Formats: sequence, C-alpha cells, structure tokens
Amino acid sequence: MKKENIIFGLIGIALSGYVFLETSKFPSDNIMNVGPAFFPRVLAVGLGIFSLILIFVNIFSGDQKQEKRFDIKDSGVHRAAIALLATIIYGIIMPYLGFIITTILYLSFMMYLMKLRSWKKIPAVSIGVSFVVYTIFRTFLHITLPVGFWA
Repeated sequence: MKKENIIFGLIGIALSGYVFLETSKFPSDNIMNVGPAFFPRVLAVGLGIFSLILIFVNIFSGDQKQEKRFDIKDSGVHRAAIALLATIIYGIIMPYLGFIITTILYLSFMMYLMKLRSWKKIPAVSIGVSFVVYTIFRTFLHITLPVGFWA
C-alpha cells in the first residue's frame, strides 16, 4: 500500500500545481482582492499539503500491517454505489420536482441507507434540513433554488 499512496500523493501534488497555475489566468478583483481564483487556489494548496503529508507518512513509516483489500462484494461498497446512484438521480429530478421535495426524499433515503431506522427522526431531519437550507439560500444568499412544477 505504501507504493500506491506515494503515487497518489505525487498525482495530488501535480494536480494541485496544475490548478494553481490555471487559476493565474482568472481575472482579478480590484475591489475585494478575493477574485474567482481565491477558493480554487485554497483548495489546491490544501490538496498539495495533504498530498505531501501522505507521501511523508508513507516514506517514513515503518512496516505497515496488511490492510484489507477492496472487495466488490462488501456491503459498504454496495451502499456507496447506491448512494452515488441516488445522488445522480437527485440531481436529475431536482429541476422537475423542486429542491424541497427532492431533498426531503433524498435525505430520507440516505438516512435509511446509512441504517438510521427511527421513523420519527427521518422525516423531522429531512424536512427541517430542506427548509433551513432553502431559507438560507433564498433569504441570505439571494439564490433561487429549483421549485419544480409548483411554480
């Protein structure tokens, strides 16, 4: 596993450098000095730092115990694949059903998938989070989220 981690650390550093260089082509903001390149550069620096940490930890660590290999038959892998598919479906149907309905259904499904079986908490959290996020986006950020066929 050491060799793979070092390889992925090097890939992370290369990707970080590429993003940092590409963001230098972004226009600057003369008013706030926080232009469109700011957040991608923050993420690129973070990726670079953590990639370096990954490399150093694997170079300077002693013998590592045998780690569990990836198994496609593992139930966690199945749940992750189902969650990915649910997220794709969520993104596809949101413009048609709207943010609130789609998010309530999505969060309910994801909580059930992650083995939360409280029939009181699932609807309460799903509905509460959906309305809070919708309110924050609409009221404070002035960003309109899809309302679906209700409009």
